[in-house]
Amino acid sequence: MNRLALSLLFLALQLPAFSQSVYHPMLVEGRNWDVFVRPTEWPICAYDRAGHYTLGLDTLIDGLLYKPLLLQVIRSNPPIPFCGGFYRDTTQVYPGGWVREDTLLRRVYKLEPGAVEEVLLFDFSLHQNDTLWYEHGGIAIDTVFDLILENGAVRKAFVVEPFGVAFNLNMYVEGLGYLLGAFNQVFLPFEGWSETTCVRDGETVLYQYGPGCIGTVSGVTEQPEQASMRVSPNPFFNRLQLRMNPQEADLQFSLLDINGRVVLQQTIAANTEQVELLVPNLPSGLYFWAAQGVVLGKLVTYDP
Repeated sequence: MNRLALSLLFLALQLPAFSQSVYHPMLVEGRNWDVFVRPTEWPICAYDRAGHYTLGLDTLIDGLLYKPLLLQVIRSNPPIPFCGGFYRDTTQVYPGGWVREDTLLRRVYKLEPGAVEEVLLFDFSLHQNDTLWYEHGGIAIDTVFDLILENGAVRKAFVVEPFGVAFNLNMYVEGLGYLLGAFNQVFLPFEGWSETTCVRDGETVLYQYGPGCIGTVSGVTEQPEQASMRVSPNPFFNRLQLRMNPQEADLQFSLLDINGRVVLQQTIAANTEQVELLVPNLPSGLYFWAAQGVVLGKLVTYDP
């Protein structure tokens, strides 16, 4: 056997995982991520902040090529509580560190702002029962399985112990990143945590969860579409009057309590200008009204 054949055999023995499947990189042009954050102390709504991540142009740092992480804030309408009417504020872009990918080793690294050394985020070459080794220890890979994406593509998902069943988001996925915050290092979510709610290539959705994908990839400030509607009286008891500009399609009206629960939901037929709604007996207090899922105003009910 000649030297070239021996070299190829040695490479095949050393890198068995690489020869078994095509690798799908994570840090590709046009890919973007939405991440929502659950706080340690639970507020009225499930999340208290969110951001939209994109990748910048290659940047050379200490001889290695990184891509800067660029962050746009996802806001809520109204801003308090952080319950809905989400939109992406593209008026400002914030730095979020740098990431790089070694496609030969199938690993992704991150360099935090102000940090001297990078940290390993994901190792996509691992198998079931392997260990993902970090500077301060290792985390076992409980299961590796094929995850079908929104567009029908298949990617390897790496489930981390001990929440493989009880906490099924505790995994990282080839090409997508960590489902508990795309660019977080894998951890055990005992209290507050992040959730990757959307991964897209441009406007093509690859993955969705929870609030899903916010806004569109257009490069302009995106505000939620608001229905032109007036709701009265305020305070109210058991009836509400809705006045609106005629809509070409049916419109969904919702009334939510202070905990974000829907207490009344009504579909308003297209071309309606005015309608009266009967409201079930509700505890006195503050409520929010929404059109097409976007919270647009506050109402107070009373007990006469």
